[in-house]
Amino acid sequence: MSINPVENKNFQVLIADDNAVNRAILKKLVSKHYSVIEAINGQECIEFVQAHQVDIILLDIMMPVMDGFDVLKTLAAMNYKPSIPVIVVSSLDRQEDIEHAFELGASDFITKPFKHWELLARLSTHVRLRERDKQLIKQTSSVVQSNIYTERILGSIPEGLLAVHRGYVRSSNNSFKQMFGFHPEKMDIADLVAQLELEEILSNMVIDCEWFKSYETHAITKSGDWLYVSISQLQIFMEEDRLLLITDITQRKESDLALVRAREVAEHANLAKSEFLANMSHELRTPMHGILSFSNLGSELLEERDEPSLARYFDNINVSGQRLLRLLNDLLDLSKLEADRVDYYFQPMHIEHIYQSAFTGLEALMAEKNILCEMVCADALPKVICDSEKINQVFVNLLSNAIKFSPEGKKIKLQILLETLPQPPFFGVPCVTVSVSDEGVGIPESELESVFDEFVQSSKTKSSAGGTGLGLAISKRIIDGHSGVIKAGNNETGGAIFTFSIPIEGVH
Repeated sequence: MSINPVENKNFQVLIADDNAVNRAILKKLVSKHYSVIEAINGQECIEFVQAHQVDIILLDIMMPVMDGFDVLKTLAAMNYKPSIPVIVVSSLDRQEDIEHAFELGASDFITKPFKHWELLARLSTHVRLRERDKQLIKQTSSVVQSNIYTERILGSIPEGLLAVHRGYVRSSNNSFKQMFGFHPEKMDIADLVAQLELEEILSNMVIDCEWFKSYETHAITKSGDWLYVSISQLQIFMEEDRLLLITDITQRKESDLALVRAREVAEHANLAKSEFLANMSHELRTPMHGILSFSNLGSELLEERDEPSLARYFDNINVSGQRLLRLLNDLLDLSKLEADRVDYYFQPMHIEHIYQSAFTGLEALMAEKNILCEMVCADALPKVICDSEKINQVFVNLLSNAIKFSPEGKKIKLQILLETLPQPPFFGVPCVTVSVSDEGVGIPESELESVFDEFVQSSKTKSSAGGTGLGLAISKRIIDGHSGVIKAGNNETGGAIFTFSIPIEGVH
């Protein structure tokens, strides 16, 4: 999805997160459009706010020294005017945690893992609001000095505006009158709040001239129509003067409701699809296992009776059944990956141990073709946060292809190195890189990307080696699920090379 954020290098964004990888990702996204400073914990975040001009904060919750909730409390106590918008970016997803963050003054809440376009869109919205607030304060600095000048300023702004002095509405702009259908001049602010059916607490806060950020609530117009509105309060330079900014957000609320309903429908459809896949998995695999079991039993019985011709028929049935079972497994795995119904179980693992498990299962196949496997591994490899079972599946797919397309007596080379991710959006993030190369016929340059498509095989091999054309497609989706990259290439001396990289600390 294409997003065009507001571009302002003078706009200072403070990223507060104790995880270096998360800070690097956020900085990579945000620094294209705004200036960025970083804090590694809540205490450092507060110190930066006190020492620097900070326009907006991207705040993690789970941090050492001082967590995000305490940062929100401290910022509220510091009473900055206007207050600094805080967008919480956290892996916490419980409703009570999200509500608690908003109660403490958070402007927005984004749950990790997040979509890049969504973060930029929300950040851009708060940048616009921040710039608008600054502009309004600057433009209205002398509003209370001249009623004529006030009317001109208020009349030029599309949002509803109320100028309040000592608890009374002194003036309003045309946008407000058009929005609600009446003229509130000289009306007591409490009467106005009652007219709009706003919460009593909002009335008290305005009358007491206390500061608040913004509220979203419903209101009723003179004609009886309901609106959803956002109300913000700005202080002018004189102690008893306030400017209320009222924005009609009915369309946005209706859109949000439509999105929630659409998401519920989509989730229901995905659930139905997941249940269908689970049932298909059982219904298709069960009879196939029966066929394989009976073919094995038939082969064993015929060997005892010394009938090699019939035994070969049962062996052929078994080989064909095994091939069909692999095809079914690949189809079902790919369907689940496409539907995003596959659960990943991430935990710290030694990548070389995962490789060894895959290699052990393929040793007999290598021995049949007299193929050797040379392994080159970097020293002191750290554990990698990954789903070991799925990375094992990638190893099996890549090694199986290398064995399948290598002539007898040749060599396969596997390398495991420490590097950094080579391309956005996680460029420069530390990763482990695995490459599997063979001495086969290679891949045409024009097909290096398409070999990862479903049911696609290289034109050099599809007529001779069989297969479903799904192994590489499944491998790519697994690596994508680890926020990594996978690519195909050719060796200078001949043969193909497949390389994948996944973040060491696991960016999802």
